[in-house]
Amino acid sequence: MDELMRELRAATMEAPPSRIDLDRLITTYHRDRRRRGWMTGGAVVAVTLASVLVAPPVVRGLGVDTSSGRPAPGWPGPAGSPTSPACAPVTPKPSGPTAPMQSDPTVRTLPTEAPAAAVQRLSAELREALKNDVPSGVTVRGVLPGCTAPQFQYERSYREYTAGGRLATATEQGPLHVSVRPTGVGERLDCEQRAPSGAACTRTELPDGGELLVVETPDGVPGVVHRQAVVARTDGTTVTVTTSNAEVGANREPTRGARYPLLTVGQLAALAQAPGLTLYP
Repeated sequence: MDELMRELRAATMEAPPSRIDLDRLITTYHRDRRRRGWMTGGAVVAVTLASVLVAPPVVRGLGVDTSSGRPAPGWPGPAGSPTSPACAPVTPKPSGPTAPMQSDPTVRTLPTEAPAAAVQRLSAELREALKNDVPSGVTVRGVLPGCTAPQFQYERSYREYTAGGRLATATEQGPLHVSVRPTGVGERLDCEQRAPSGAACTRTELPDGGELLVVETPDGVPGVVHRQAVVARTDGTTVTVTTSNAEVGANREPTRGARYPLLTVGQLAALAQAPGLTLYP
């Protein structure tokens, strides 16, 4: 059981009865991780709740230390300068037995870039994309201890890089989750097979030959919506960007943290297509 699952269980200890079946949610999450496929409704909820639970106090602005005005730890410096070192461990600390290494075949030979180098590179690319694609009035912060900005971590068992963040305005907030992984053999972005029941889904062939799937899914909690964009790049990388307007309320029940998710599906699609979010630089 990984750190995400530990946080979920900690959040539900001694809590009032919840509409979420945690054991089913965990089973769904691990099943989908093993299949390297579409994040179903349960898995999206897992990401949302975990992001809420580990979020630090709000930091206004994007990657700036508000007390000094200098770039925050883990953020790249000005163009042409070396990137800052990672602000959190390159690999997440497991809270239980390590999952077995997944051996699903991929469309290309696995990347040879060292995880530490990839974490630094991908984190810098994500932060730059967030500056370009997140609308004014919405701030972004990291969720890893010691990080004011999102940083990727490498999940060895799944050969996947993941990063979490928190989106906020003056009155609303919501989670952000990004994953970058090798594309599996035979994997296709197909609404009929991959989108949850009741979701609005659109598949687009990109000009460079890649594929884009954008999905908006209503949750069981009234007013809660999950949005996701998945890009299968022609170089053999799959990028997934997810957000929601869900939060965990004072009684630890899921509730709305914003009227609508703070990023549109178009903005998610732009983030997912950021040129630097690739495992084959």
